[in-house]
Amino acid sequence: MTFRNADELADAEIVSTDICIVGAGAAGITLALELEKSRFRVTLLESGDVEALEDADQLNDLEIAGHPLNVKAPIRRRALGGTTIATYGRSVLLDPIEFESRPWVSQRGWPIELNQLRRWYPQAADILALPRVKLLEAENWSQHPLPKIAGKHQLSTRIHLWGENTNLGNAWESRLRESENIQVLLRATALRCEADATGSKIKQLACRGLNGGTFSVHARVFILACGGMENPRMLLLSREAENAPAINWDLVGRFYMNHPRSQILAKIRLKRQTGRSSKRQQLNRIRWLIRHNDKRAKGALQFALSPSEELQRNEGLLNVSSFFYAVSDQKTRDASSQLNKLATAWSSNKTQVISRTAQLSRYLPTLVGGAIHRFQDKPYRADHLVVVDQCEQTPDYESRLLLGEGVDRFACPKPLLDWQIGPDTTRSLRRLHALMANFFGYMALGSFESKLLDDPSFEPHYQDCAHPTGTTRMSDNDHDGVVDRNCRVHGLQNLFMAGSSVFPVGGHASPTFIIIALAARLAAHLKKDLGY
Repeated sequence: MTFRNADELADAEIVSTDICIVGAGAAGITLALELEKSRFRVTLLESGDVEALEDADQLNDLEIAGHPLNVKAPIRRRALGGTTIATYGRSVLLDPIEFESRPWVSQRGWPIELNQLRRWYPQAADILALPRVKLLEAENWSQHPLPKIAGKHQLSTRIHLWGENTNLGNAWESRLRESENIQVLLRATALRCEADATGSKIKQLACRGLNGGTFSVHARVFILACGGMENPRMLLLSREAENAPAINWDLVGRFYMNHPRSQILAKIRLKRQTGRSSKRQQLNRIRWLIRHNDKRAKGALQFALSPSEELQRNEGLLNVSSFFYAVSDQKTRDASSQLNKLATAWSSNKTQVISRTAQLSRYLPTLVGGAIHRFQDKPYRADHLVVVDQCEQTPDYESRLLLGEGVDRFACPKPLLDWQIGPDTTRSLRRLHALMANFFGYMALGSFESKLLDDPSFEPHYQDCAHPTGTTRMSDNDHDGVVDRNCRVHGLQNLFMAGSSVFPVGGHASPTFIIIALAARLAAHLKKDLGY
Protein backbone atom coordinates (compact mmCIF):
# COMPACT_ATOMS: atom_id res chain seq x y z
CA MET A 1 0.00 0.00 0.00
CA THR A 2 1.36 3.49 0.64
CA PHE A 3 1.87 6.61 2.77
CA ARG A 4 -1.05 9.04 2.59
CA ASN A 5 -1.70 12.53 3.94
CA ALA A 6 -4.95 12.86 5.93
CA ASP A 7 -5.13 16.54 4.97
CA GLU A 8 -5.89 15.39 1.42
CA LEU A 9 -8.89 13.22 2.37
CA ALA A 10 -12.37 14.37 1.42
CA ASP A 11 -14.36 15.86 4.27
CA ALA A 12 -16.20 13.13 6.23
CA GLU A 13 -14.42 10.41 4.22
CA ILE A 14 -14.54 6.88 5.64
CA VAL A 15 -11.28 4.90 5.69
CA SER A 16 -11.98 1.15 5.80
CA THR A 17 -9.43 -1.37 7.00
CA ASP A 18 -9.12 -4.61 8.96
CA ILE A 19 -6.79 -3.45 11.73
CA CYS A 20 -6.36 0.19 12.70
CA ILE A 21 -3.31 1.11 14.79
CA VAL A 22 -3.28 4.58 16.34
CA GLY A 23 0.25 5.93 16.86
CA ALA A 24 3.45 5.22 14.91
CA GLY A 25 5.88 5.04 17.80
CA ALA A 26 7.72 1.96 19.08
CA ALA A 27 4.53 -0.02 19.74
CA GLY A 28 2.69 1.02 16.57
CA ILE A 29 5.59 0.41 14.19
CA THR A 30 6.25 -2.99 15.78
CA LEU A 31 2.60 -4.01 15.41
CA ALA A 32 2.57 -2.96 11.77
CA LEU A 33 5.79 -4.82 10.97
CA GLU A 34 4.64 -7.97 12.78
CA LEU A 35 1.35 -7.86 10.83
CA GLU A 36 3.12 -7.30 7.52
CA LYS A 37 2.43 -9.95 4.87
CA SER A 38 -0.61 -11.17 6.79
CA ARG A 39 -3.99 -11.28 5.05
CA PHE A 40 -5.15 -8.20 6.95
CA ARG A 41 -5.29 -4.66 5.64
CA VAL A 42 -3.48 -2.58 8.27
CA THR A 43 -3.83 1.18 8.62
CA LEU A 44 -1.31 2.97 10.83
CA LEU A 45 -2.44 6.44 11.93
CA GLU A 46 0.17 9.04 12.86
CA SER A 47 -0.82 12.47 14.18
CA GLY A 48 2.42 14.01 12.88
CA ASP A 49 4.42 13.50 9.70
CA VAL A 50 7.60 11.66 8.73
CA GLU A 51 9.49 14.47 10.44
CA ALA A 52 8.39 16.27 13.61
CA LEU A 53 6.00 19.18 13.06
CA GLU A 54 5.43 22.01 15.50
CA ASP A 55 1.72 22.06 14.67
CA ALA A 56 1.42 18.39 15.59
CA ASP A 57 3.59 18.54 18.71
CA GLN A 58 1.45 21.39 20.06
CA LEU A 59 -1.26 18.77 20.52
CA ASN A 60 0.93 17.33 23.28
CA ASP A 61 0.28 20.27 25.62
CA LEU A 62 -0.95 19.22 29.03
CA GLU A 63 -1.89 20.71 32.38
CA ILE A 64 -0.03 19.80 35.58
CA ALA A 65 -1.70 19.39 38.97
CA GLY A 66 0.75 17.18 40.88
CA HIS A 67 4.51 16.67 40.80
CA PRO A 68 5.98 18.70 37.89
CA LEU A 69 7.57 17.10 34.86
CA ASN A 70 10.97 17.84 33.35
CA VAL A 71 9.84 20.18 30.59
CA LYS A 72 13.24 19.96 28.88
CA ALA A 73 12.69 16.29 28.07
CA PRO A 74 10.25 15.43 25.26
CA ILE A 75 7.62 13.19 26.83
CA ARG A 76 5.67 12.73 23.63
CA ARG A 77 6.55 13.38 19.98
CA ARG A 78 4.11 13.23 17.08
CA ALA A 79 6.05 11.89 14.12
CA LEU A 80 6.88 8.60 12.46
CA GLY A 81 8.89 6.88 15.21
CA GLY A 82 7.10 8.64 18.07
CA THR A 83 9.23 9.37 21.11
CA THR A 84 12.07 7.21 19.72
CA ILE A 85 13.08 10.17 17.53
CA ALA A 86 14.28 11.98 20.67
CA THR A 87 15.37 9.29 23.15
CA TYR A 88 18.74 7.74 23.97
CA GLY A 89 17.84 4.24 22.81
CA ARG A 90 18.64 2.23 25.94
CA SER A 91 17.46 -1.37 25.98
CA VAL A 92 16.85 -2.69 29.50
CA LEU A 93 14.80 -5.61 30.81
CA LEU A 94 12.27 -5.76 33.58
CA ASP A 95 13.54 -7.94 36.42
CA PRO A 96 12.09 -11.29 37.54
CA ILE A 97 11.08 -9.84 40.93
CA GLU A 98 8.67 -7.48 39.15
CA PHE A 99 6.66 -10.50 37.99
CA GLU A 100 6.35 -11.83 41.54
CA SER A 101 3.72 -10.99 44.12
CA ARG A 102 5.34 -8.29 46.28
CA PRO A 103 3.31 -7.64 49.45
CA TRP A 104 5.11 -4.32 50.02
CA VAL A 105 3.89 -3.01 46.63
CA SER A 106 0.28 -1.89 47.11
CA GLN A 107 -1.21 -3.09 43.81
CA ARG A 108 -1.08 -6.42 42.04
CA GLY A 109 1.70 -6.73 39.50
CA TRP A 110 1.90 -8.45 36.14
CA PRO A 111 -0.81 -11.09 35.61
CA ILE A 112 1.44 -12.87 33.10
CA GLU A 113 4.63 -14.77 33.82
CA LEU A 114 8.01 -13.51 32.73
CA ASN A 115 8.42 -16.41 30.28
CA GLN A 116 5.27 -15.29 28.46
CA LEU A 117 7.11 -12.08 27.64
CA ARG A 118 10.65 -13.41 27.28
CA ARG A 119 9.77 -15.44 24.18
CA TRP A 120 9.24 -12.16 22.31
CA TYR A 121 12.65 -10.71 23.13
CA PRO A 122 14.18 -11.87 19.80
CA GLN A 123 11.53 -9.92 17.87
CA ALA A 124 12.24 -6.82 19.95
CA ALA A 125 15.96 -7.24 19.28
CA ASP A 126 15.28 -7.43 15.53
CA ILE A 127 13.24 -4.20 15.60
CA LEU A 128 16.05 -2.42 17.49
CA ALA A 129 18.90 -4.15 15.60
CA LEU A 130 20.32 -5.33 18.92
CA PRO A 131 23.09 -7.86 18.18
CA ARG A 132 23.08 -10.09 21.29
CA VAL A 133 19.78 -9.91 23.13
CA LYS A 134 20.72 -12.64 25.64
CA LEU A 135 23.32 -10.30 27.09
CA LEU A 136 20.55 -8.10 28.49
CA GLU A 137 20.13 -10.72 31.23
CA ALA A 138 22.49 -10.29 34.18
CA GLU A 139 23.04 -14.04 34.56
CA ASN A 140 25.08 -13.98 31.36
CA TRP A 141 27.58 -11.60 32.97
CA SER A 142 28.25 -13.68 36.09
CA GLN A 143 31.96 -14.00 35.29
CA HIS A 144 32.51 -10.28 34.81
CA PRO A 145 34.45 -8.69 37.72
CA LEU A 146 31.92 -5.91 38.35
CA PRO A 147 28.88 -8.15 39.07
CA LYS A 148 31.08 -10.34 41.26
CA ILE A 149 32.18 -7.40 43.39
CA ALA A 150 28.68 -5.90 43.46
CA GLY A 151 27.18 -9.17 44.68
CA LYS A 152 29.40 -9.07 47.77
CA HIS A 153 27.79 -5.74 48.70
CA GLN A 154 24.11 -6.80 48.29
CA LEU A 155 23.98 -5.14 44.89
CA SER A 156 22.78 -6.53 41.57
CA THR A 157 23.95 -5.35 38.18
CA ARG A 158 21.47 -4.34 35.49
CA ILE A 159 22.48 -4.41 31.83
CA HIS A 160 21.91 -1.52 29.42
CA LEU A 161 22.57 -2.15 25.72
CA TRP A 162 22.07 -0.06 22.58
CA GLY A 163 20.93 -1.37 19.22
CA GLU A 164 21.66 0.25 15.87
CA ASN A 165 18.04 1.37 15.48
CA THR A 166 17.24 4.13 17.92
CA ASN A 167 14.98 6.32 15.74
CA LEU A 168 12.51 3.68 14.62
CA GLY A 169 10.89 6.01 12.10
CA ASN A 170 14.14 6.38 10.18
CA ALA A 171 14.95 2.71 10.58
CA TRP A 172 11.69 1.31 9.22
CA GLU A 173 10.21 3.99 6.92
CA SER A 174 11.39 2.31 3.72
CA ARG A 175 10.06 -1.09 4.81
CA LEU A 176 6.66 0.41 5.63
CA ARG A 177 6.52 2.21 2.28
CA GLU A 178 7.21 -1.04 0.43
CA SER A 179 4.64 -3.12 2.31
CA GLU A 180 1.70 -4.42 0.29
CA ASN A 181 -0.81 -4.56 3.15
CA ILE A 182 0.17 -1.57 5.35
CA GLN A 183 -1.14 1.94 4.79
CA VAL A 184 0.41 4.78 6.83
CA LEU A 185 -1.91 7.76 7.21
CA LEU A 186 0.07 10.84 8.30
CA ARG A 187 -1.22 14.07 9.87
CA ALA A 188 -4.14 11.99 11.16
CA THR A 189 -5.26 12.61 14.75
CA ALA A 190 -7.70 10.14 16.32
CA LEU A 191 -10.06 11.95 18.68
CA ARG A 192 -12.32 9.29 20.20
CA CYS A 193 -13.64 5.75 19.88
CA GLU A 194 -17.33 5.38 19.08
CA ALA A 195 -19.08 2.14 20.05
CA ASP A 196 -22.02 0.32 18.54
CA ALA A 197 -25.46 0.36 20.17
CA THR A 198 -24.45 -2.35 22.69
CA GLY A 199 -21.38 -0.44 23.88
CA SER A 200 -19.33 -3.64 23.70
CA LYS A 201 -17.69 -3.12 20.33
CA ILE A 202 -15.92 -0.14 18.74
CA LYS A 203 -17.61 0.81 15.48
CA GLN A 204 -15.36 3.65 14.32
CA LEU A 205 -12.73 6.21 15.21
CA ALA A 206 -13.57 9.87 14.80
CA CYS A 207 -10.49 11.63 13.40
CA ARG A 208 -9.20 14.98 12.16
CA GLY A 209 -6.52 15.90 9.67
CA LEU A 210 -3.92 18.36 10.85
CA ASN A 211 -5.65 20.97 8.68
CA GLY A 212 -8.89 20.38 10.59
CA GLY A 213 -10.73 18.15 8.10
CA THR A 214 -12.90 15.39 9.55
CA PHE A 215 -12.84 11.70 8.64
CA SER A 216 -13.48 8.37 10.32
CA VAL A 217 -11.88 4.93 10.33
CA HIS A 218 -13.92 1.71 10.26
CA ALA A 219 -12.10 -1.50 11.20
CA ARG A 220 -12.52 -4.96 12.66
CA VAL A 221 -9.90 -4.27 15.33
CA PHE A 222 -8.63 -1.03 16.84
CA ILE A 223 -5.35 -0.68 18.75
CA LEU A 224 -4.42 2.43 20.69
CA ALA A 225 -0.62 2.71 20.65
CA CYS A 226 -0.33 6.41 21.52
CA GLY A 227 1.71 6.23 24.73
CA GLY A 228 1.12 6.41 28.47
CA MET A 229 -0.74 9.72 28.27
CA GLU A 230 -2.66 9.61 24.98
CA ASN A 231 -3.99 6.06 25.45
CA PRO A 232 -6.02 6.95 28.57
CA ARG A 233 -6.86 10.39 27.20
CA MET A 234 -8.43 8.88 24.08
CA LEU A 235 -10.48 6.54 26.21
CA LEU A 236 -11.63 9.39 28.43
CA LEU A 237 -12.57 11.45 25.37
CA SER A 238 -14.55 8.46 24.14
CA ARG A 239 -16.67 8.56 27.28
CA GLU A 240 -18.36 11.67 25.88
CA ALA A 241 -19.23 10.04 22.53
CA GLU A 242 -22.87 9.59 21.57
CA ASN A 243 -22.32 5.84 21.84
CA ALA A 244 -19.72 5.49 24.58
CA PRO A 245 -17.91 2.19 25.20
CA ALA A 246 -19.26 0.23 28.16
CA ILE A 247 -16.24 -0.17 30.45
CA ASN A 248 -15.21 0.52 34.05
CA TRP A 249 -14.27 4.17 33.62
CA ASP A 250 -12.98 4.65 37.16
CA LEU A 251 -9.59 3.02 36.50
CA VAL A 252 -8.87 4.72 33.17
CA GLY A 253 -5.96 7.09 33.70
CA ARG A 254 -5.26 5.97 37.27
CA PHE A 255 -2.01 4.50 38.65
CA TYR A 256 0.10 6.88 36.58
CA MET A 257 3.78 6.14 37.08
CA ASN A 258 7.03 7.43 35.69
CA HIS A 259 10.62 6.87 36.78
CA PRO A 260 11.50 9.49 39.39
CA ARG A 261 15.01 10.54 38.46
CA SER A 262 17.86 12.57 39.87
CA GLN A 263 21.44 13.20 38.83
CA ILE A 264 22.32 15.82 41.43
CA LEU A 265 22.00 13.77 44.62
CA ALA A 266 25.29 11.90 44.51
CA LYS A 267 28.72 11.72 42.91
CA ILE A 268 31.89 9.66 43.26
CA ARG A 269 34.81 12.03 43.73
CA LEU A 270 37.62 10.04 42.17
CA LYS A 271 40.78 9.36 44.13
CA ARG A 272 43.94 10.70 42.47
CA GLN A 273 46.22 7.78 41.62
CA THR A 274 50.02 8.02 41.29
CA GLY A 275 51.43 4.70 40.11
CA ARG A 276 50.95 3.50 36.54
CA SER A 277 49.36 0.24 37.69
CA SER A 278 46.93 2.06 40.01
CA LYS A 279 45.98 4.50 37.28
CA ARG A 280 45.34 1.68 34.83
CA GLN A 281 43.20 -0.22 37.34
CA GLN A 282 41.17 2.86 38.16
CA LEU A 283 40.63 3.65 34.47
CA ASN A 284 39.45 0.10 33.78
CA ARG A 285 37.00 0.18 36.67
CA ILE A 286 35.63 3.56 35.60
CA ARG A 287 35.14 2.17 32.11
CA TRP A 288 33.11 -0.73 33.52
CA LEU A 289 30.65 1.74 35.01
CA ILE A 290 30.12 4.20 32.18
CA ARG A 291 28.76 3.57 28.70
CA HIS A 292 31.45 1.93 26.58
CA ASN A 293 31.84 -0.28 23.54
CA ASP A 294 32.02 -3.96 24.45
CA LYS A 295 33.33 -6.62 22.07
CA ARG A 296 31.19 -9.34 23.58
CA ALA A 297 28.00 -7.28 23.34
CA LYS A 298 29.01 -6.09 19.85
CA GLY A 299 27.98 -2.57 20.73
CA ALA A 300 27.49 -0.08 23.54
CA LEU A 301 27.14 -1.45 27.06
CA GLN A 302 26.57 0.03 30.49
CA PHE A 303 26.12 -1.56 33.90
CA ALA A 304 23.72 -0.13 36.47
CA LEU A 305 23.39 -1.03 40.15
CA SER A 306 20.28 -1.95 42.16
CA PRO A 307 19.62 -3.51 45.57
CA SER A 308 19.77 -7.29 45.25
CA GLU A 309 16.41 -9.02 44.89
CA GLU A 310 16.99 -10.79 48.20
CA LEU A 311 17.48 -7.45 49.94
CA GLN A 312 14.39 -6.02 48.23
CA ARG A 313 12.32 -8.89 49.63
CA ASN A 314 13.85 -8.71 53.11
CA GLU A 315 13.50 -4.94 53.52
CA GLY A 316 10.48 -4.21 51.31
CA LEU A 317 12.46 -2.06 48.88
CA LEU A 318 11.41 -0.85 45.48
CA ASN A 319 13.56 -1.71 42.48
CA VAL A 320 15.55 1.52 42.27
CA SER A 321 18.64 1.75 40.08
CA SER A 322 21.68 3.96 39.47
CA PHE A 323 24.03 4.33 36.54
CA PHE A 324 26.98 6.64 35.99
CA TYR A 325 28.82 8.95 33.63
CA ALA A 326 32.29 10.48 33.92
CA VAL A 327 33.04 14.20 34.09
CA SER A 328 36.52 15.34 33.08
CA ASP A 329 38.62 17.86 34.98
CA GLN A 330 38.15 21.60 34.53
CA LYS A 331 40.94 22.03 31.96
CA THR A 332 39.46 19.35 29.73
CA ARG A 333 35.99 20.87 30.03
CA ASP A 334 37.43 24.29 29.10
CA ALA A 335 39.11 22.79 26.03
CA SER A 336 35.85 21.17 24.96
CA SER A 337 34.03 24.48 25.42
CA GLN A 338 36.55 26.35 23.25
CA LEU A 339 36.29 23.68 20.54
CA ASN A 340 32.50 24.08 20.50
CA LYS A 341 32.86 27.86 20.22
CA LEU A 342 35.18 27.42 17.23
CA ALA A 343 32.69 25.10 15.54
CA THR A 344 29.93 27.65 16.10
CA ALA A 345 32.11 30.41 14.61
CA TRP A 346 32.77 28.33 11.50
CA SER A 347 29.05 27.89 10.91
CA SER A 348 27.67 31.28 11.94
CA ASN A 349 30.31 33.98 12.49
CA LYS A 350 33.44 33.63 10.34
CA THR A 351 34.93 36.86 11.74
CA GLN A 352 35.57 35.11 15.07
CA VAL A 353 37.34 32.08 13.60
CA ILE A 354 40.88 33.50 13.94
CA SER A 355 40.44 34.62 17.54
CA ARG A 356 38.73 31.35 18.51
CA THR A 357 41.55 29.34 16.88
CA ALA A 358 44.15 31.32 18.82
CA GLN A 359 42.32 30.72 22.09
CA LEU A 360 42.05 27.03 21.29
CA SER A 361 45.76 26.60 20.50
CA ARG A 362 46.80 26.59 24.16
CA TYR A 363 44.55 23.57 24.73
CA LEU A 364 46.11 21.56 21.89
CA PRO A 365 47.84 18.92 24.11
CA THR A 366 44.60 18.41 26.03
CA LEU A 367 42.61 18.03 22.81
CA VAL A 368 45.08 15.53 21.39
CA GLY A 369 45.02 13.51 24.61
CA GLY A 370 41.23 13.57 24.69
CA ALA A 371 41.01 12.45 21.07
CA ILE A 372 43.35 9.52 21.73
CA HIS A 373 41.33 8.43 24.75
CA ARG A 374 38.07 8.74 22.81
CA PHE A 375 39.51 6.57 20.04
CA GLN A 376 40.48 4.05 22.74
CA ASP A 377 36.97 4.34 24.26
CA LYS A 378 38.35 5.49 27.61
CA PRO A 379 37.47 8.48 29.81
CA TYR A 380 40.04 11.29 29.78
CA ARG A 381 41.18 12.97 32.99
CA ALA A 382 38.02 11.95 34.83
CA ASP A 383 37.45 14.12 37.89
CA HIS A 384 34.28 12.52 39.22
CA LEU A 385 31.40 10.23 38.31
CA VAL A 386 27.86 11.57 38.33
CA VAL A 387 25.24 9.19 39.74
CA VAL A 388 21.99 9.05 37.75
CA ASP A 389 19.17 7.55 39.80
CA GLN A 390 16.21 5.99 38.00
CA CYS A 391 13.61 4.72 40.43
CA GLU A 392 10.59 2.49 40.64
CA GLN A 393 7.51 3.88 42.33
CA THR A 394 4.55 2.14 43.95
CA PRO A 395 1.37 2.24 41.82
CA ASP A 396 -0.91 4.84 43.42
CA TYR A 397 -4.66 5.04 42.75
CA GLU A 398 -4.57 8.82 43.27
CA SER A 399 -1.73 9.32 40.78
CA ARG A 400 -3.64 9.83 37.59
CA LEU A 401 -4.26 11.43 34.23
CA LEU A 402 -7.68 12.99 33.59
CA LEU A 403 -9.19 15.61 31.34
CA GLY A 404 -8.44 19.25 32.14
CA GLU A 405 -10.31 22.49 31.49
CA GLY A 406 -8.18 23.78 28.61
CA VAL A 407 -8.77 22.53 25.08
CA ASP A 408 -6.55 21.86 22.06
CA ARG A 409 -6.99 23.07 18.47
CA PHE A 410 -9.67 20.42 17.90
CA ALA A 411 -11.67 21.59 20.97
CA CYS A 412 -10.73 18.41 22.89
CA PRO A 413 -9.89 18.78 26.59
CA LYS A 414 -6.15 18.67 27.22
CA PRO A 415 -4.82 15.98 29.56
CA LEU A 416 -4.44 17.00 33.21
CA LEU A 417 -1.68 15.11 35.00
CA ASP A 418 -1.65 14.62 38.77
CA TRP A 419 1.58 12.65 39.34
CA GLN A 420 2.13 11.44 42.91
CA ILE A 421 5.38 10.00 44.28
CA GLY A 422 5.18 8.01 47.51
CA PRO A 423 7.79 7.93 50.32
CA ASP A 424 8.91 4.37 49.50
CA THR A 425 10.80 5.65 46.47
CA THR A 426 13.12 7.85 48.53
CA ARG A 427 13.46 5.24 51.30
CA SER A 428 14.58 2.66 48.75
CA LEU A 429 16.95 5.09 47.02
CA ARG A 430 18.55 6.11 50.31
CA ARG A 431 19.22 2.43 51.03
CA LEU A 432 20.78 2.00 47.58
CA HIS A 433 23.09 4.96 48.17
CA ALA A 434 24.24 3.42 51.46
CA LEU A 435 25.07 0.18 49.65
CA MET A 436 26.96 2.03 46.94
CA ALA A 437 28.99 4.00 49.51
CA ASN A 438 30.36 0.68 50.81
CA PHE A 439 30.80 -0.67 47.28
CA PHE A 440 32.86 2.29 46.04
CA GLY A 441 34.89 2.31 49.23
CA TYR A 442 35.83 -1.31 48.55
CA MET A 443 36.58 -0.51 44.90
CA ALA A 444 38.99 2.25 46.04
CA LEU A 445 37.77 4.49 43.23
CA GLY A 446 37.08 7.45 45.47
CA SER A 447 34.59 8.83 47.97
CA PHE A 448 30.85 8.42 47.49
CA GLU A 449 29.06 11.67 48.35
CA SER A 450 25.28 11.69 48.71
CA LYS A 451 22.82 14.26 50.01
CA LEU A 452 20.58 11.37 51.04
CA LEU A 453 23.30 10.02 53.35
CA ASP A 454 24.47 13.41 54.63
CA ASP A 455 20.96 14.32 55.77
CA PRO A 456 18.57 11.45 56.65
CA SER A 457 15.62 13.85 56.40
CA PHE A 458 16.56 15.23 52.96
CA GLU A 459 13.77 14.92 50.35
CA PRO A 460 14.87 15.01 46.69
CA HIS A 461 13.17 17.05 44.01
CA TYR A 462 12.73 14.40 41.36
CA GLN A 463 12.45 14.87 37.65
CA ASP A 464 10.68 12.39 35.39
CA CYS A 465 12.36 10.17 32.79
CA ALA A 466 9.71 10.82 30.11
CA HIS A 467 8.44 7.26 30.70
CA PRO A 468 4.66 7.68 31.29
CA THR A 469 3.40 4.31 32.48
CA GLY A 470 0.51 2.42 34.02
CA THR A 471 -2.60 4.41 33.05
CA THR A 472 -4.42 1.47 31.39
CA ARG A 473 -2.83 -1.26 33.49
CA MET A 474 -2.99 -4.98 32.70
CA SER A 475 -5.06 -7.14 35.07
CA ASP A 476 -7.23 -10.24 35.19
CA ASN A 477 -10.42 -8.25 35.85
CA ASP A 478 -11.79 -4.74 35.42
CA HIS A 479 -11.66 -4.09 39.18
CA ASP A 480 -7.85 -4.08 39.11
CA GLY A 481 -7.08 -2.66 35.68
CA VAL A 482 -8.18 -1.66 32.20
CA VAL A 483 -6.84 -4.38 29.85
CA ASP A 484 -6.61 -8.15 30.10
CA ARG A 485 -3.58 -10.40 29.62
CA ASN A 486 -3.83 -9.94 25.84
CA CYS A 487 -4.09 -6.14 26.13
CA ARG A 488 -7.78 -6.13 25.20
CA VAL A 489 -9.84 -3.54 27.07
CA HIS A 490 -12.06 -5.28 29.61
CA GLY A 491 -15.66 -5.32 28.37
CA LEU A 492 -14.85 -4.55 24.72
CA GLN A 493 -14.55 -7.07 21.91
CA ASN A 494 -12.22 -5.26 19.53
CA LEU A 495 -10.27 -2.50 21.31
CA PHE A 496 -6.68 -3.18 22.40
CA MET A 497 -3.95 -1.12 24.06
CA ALA A 498 -0.23 -1.22 23.27
CA GLY A 499 2.64 0.54 24.99
CA SER A 500 3.74 1.39 28.51
CA SER A 501 0.23 2.38 29.59
CA VAL A 502 -0.52 -1.34 30.13
CA PHE A 503 2.39 -1.86 32.56
CA PRO A 504 0.92 -2.69 36.01
CA VAL A 505 4.28 -1.87 37.64
CA GLY A 506 7.03 0.27 36.18
CA GLY A 507 10.19 -1.25 37.64
CA HIS A 508 13.39 0.71 37.09
CA ALA A 509 13.94 -0.02 33.40
CA SER A 510 13.58 2.29 30.42
CA PRO A 511 10.42 0.81 28.83
CA THR A 512 11.12 0.77 25.07
CA PHE A 513 12.39 -2.80 24.79
CA ILE A 514 9.47 -4.21 26.79
CA ILE A 515 6.98 -2.05 24.85
CA ILE A 516 8.24 -3.64 21.63
CA ALA A 517 8.19 -7.20 23.04
CA LEU A 518 4.59 -6.70 24.26
CA ALA A 519 3.57 -5.30 20.87
CA ALA A 520 5.03 -8.34 19.10
CA ARG A 521 3.13 -10.56 21.53
CA LEU A 522 -0.11 -8.68 20.80
CA ALA A 523 0.40 -9.01 17.04
CA ALA A 524 0.81 -12.77 17.40
CA HIS A 525 -2.37 -12.95 19.48
CA LEU A 526 -4.33 -11.01 16.86
CA LYS A 527 -3.12 -13.21 14.01
CA LYS A 528 -4.16 -16.30 15.95
CA ASP A 529 -7.48 -14.83 17.11
CA LEU A 530 -8.53 -13.42 13.73
CA GLY A 531 -7.17 -16.30 11.67
CA TYR A 532 -3.82 -15.56 10.07
